[in-house]
Amino acid sequence: MTKPPREAGSLQNVFSFEHLDLIRHSSFIIHHFPITIVAMTTPPPTAPFLVWPVARREFYLSIAAALLLPLMWAFVIFGWRVLGMFVGSTVCVVIGHLILRRFGERGKLLILPHCLVSAWVLVALSDPQWPIWSVAVAALLIPLILWIGRGRRRIHVAVILALGLQFGLVPLLRDVTPGTGAILARDRLIMGDIRNHYSLPVYLWPRSAEIAGNDALAIPYPSQLSLVTLDRLARDLSHEGRWTPDDTLGSDAQRSAQSLLDGALAKLPDMHHFLMGVSPGRVGTVSLIGLLGSGLFLAYRHILRFRSAIFFLLEFCFFSALIALWPAFFFKVAAPWQIGLAFPGEIVTLLIFAIFNSDVLFAAIIILALPGTEPLTTHGRRFFLLVAAFLAAVLHRSLFPIPAATVAIAVLMPLAARFDQYFARRSWLNRWM
Repeated sequence: MTKPPREAGSLQNVFSFEHLDLIRHSSFIIHHFPITIVAMTTPPPTAPFLVWPVARREFYLSIAAALLLPLMWAFVIFGWRVLGMFVGSTVCVVIGHLILRRFGERGKLLILPHCLVSAWVLVALSDPQWPIWSVAVAALLIPLILWIGRGRRRIHVAVILALGLQFGLVPLLRDVTPGTGAILARDRLIMGDIRNHYSLPVYLWPRSAEIAGNDALAIPYPSQLSLVTLDRLARDLSHEGRWTPDDTLGSDAQRSAQSLLDGALAKLPDMHHFLMGVSPGRVGTVSLIGLLGSGLFLAYRHILRFRSAIFFLLEFCFFSALIALWPAFFFKVAAPWQIGLAFPGEIVTLLIFAIFNSDVLFAAIIILALPGTEPLTTHGRRFFLLVAAFLAAVLHRSLFPIPAATVAIAVLMPLAARFDQYFARRSWLNRWM
């Protein structure tokens, strides 16, 4: 259970202690207009979840509606298994909520839209090839965990359950290969089985007849393939024999590196298919168009702070580009910028796939929209997003098989108040930010 967002127009919203000093020395104004003047001259706090004039139920219903956009595309490109995850998790979380709401005061405080959002975030962070029953059972635990807990964590339960399924269940499954995803054939959309897949040496969005009658094409995750290629490129070009005295690549090294890059790019989706969402990944992260639509909807409803989402996304891109060729930092001969100048187009393309095939858009739009995620003060918020983006970029670049951006924000979320406490004070660091 989370604390309800304060209603707009309440005393806590219009009264600002920062502006109290401006009228403290005027006893006449304070005596005759004690609250009215403050309410008229003080702007309300800028955090969306503090000024949105609705109840908690409507707040979480709006986030749930925004989640439907990327999930509906997942039903199309990943088939009936994802639809089964969605329906099974929804039914289980409703059943758990209806049972637990009858037990004690804690049960009365449970909010069904909050449980639904947590369950749908769990589905969005799942792999399409996971068993339906595993996601449904995990969703059944959500109302129980929220009922037992103190209600101070908004979405940690979904993230923890998703990681528990990935590291506790997936290694025991023979039908799921870590690091390899799949997309349905053109003529098997919605009703195809994502596990009934076939491998090809290059990327192709085929029809079923072109892949021996199977329903899906198995291809590696574009983000992992791109990062592994960047690792190999940085290591191969970091030897003394690869570079001439004038810091240019030798002919043999040029051909070898170009062959490596061409082989990787041939296995990646076409860019227009990738932007459409025709690529493997976690259920709720592949539809870039759906996530952008969700972000616009939440920003329109004043739930998502659009500046925070853009700031987090830009910082994640900056740190990802900065450490893209990090193995070259350990060698003196070939610096990362020299490698980047040698193959600028290929490296930028790999970075695009590495960044936008991750969960960064999902975290920037859905997770940051949750109430209480960000600090309240401007400086605290900026430092929070900066640290979260750096942590997410490092986790993602390290090839950990986790939703790096979501995990980074979830880990730092309990410390949001600390960022307000430490960075709201005046200092040279605050002035710089």
